[in-house]
Amino acid sequence: MPDIEFRVRGALIATEAIRACGWRYDPPYDVYDGDESPEYFLDPANRYAAIVTQTGDFAGYLCVGEEARVPPGNYDPGEPEVLDLGAGMRPDLAGRGLGRAFLGAAIEFCLTRHQPAVLRVTVASFNGRSRQLHRSLGFVDGDEFTSRGGLDFVIATLSVDGQGLAAGLAAERR
Repeated sequence: MPDIEFRVRGALIATEAIRACGWRYDPPYDVYDGDESPEYFLDPANRYAAIVTQTGDFAGYLCVGEEARVPPGNYDPGEPEVLDLGAGMRPDLAGRGLGRAFLGAAIEFCLTRHQPAVLRVTVASFNGRSRQLHRSLGFVDGDEFTSRGGLDFVIATLSVDGQGLAAGLAAERR
């Protein structure tokens, strides 16, 4: 059980957006360095939400829908029951075994709020930590592609069994 618990609080506030824009990761994870503007994170159309610790400290964010996709991945627009999910964890928390609790909070939020039949994530192919985490949660690798920036990605999906997955993740976090 991790020493930190996470929950989704809601939309990012300005100070959180500014902090996320300044995040810097060690190589090879530096491809995730914050290069967006705070306004981008704060724009409701981009659908970002804050993930916080049990004490309310900003720990990262999630985004859903089109914002969680990486062009030119093969995303069928005719799949309204599919919800794309993206997440970013604060650099000082990454690599500490907190991913399952962090992503679990994001997944639980998505299942409760959006009730998709399928969750879909797009993960950089080199990111073994993230790929292993997604597989451990039941995601199955699918299409692979190269982004316009030349980075390889894999699209993974998780079929959702109603609220059973959300309840299981909530119980696991207790």
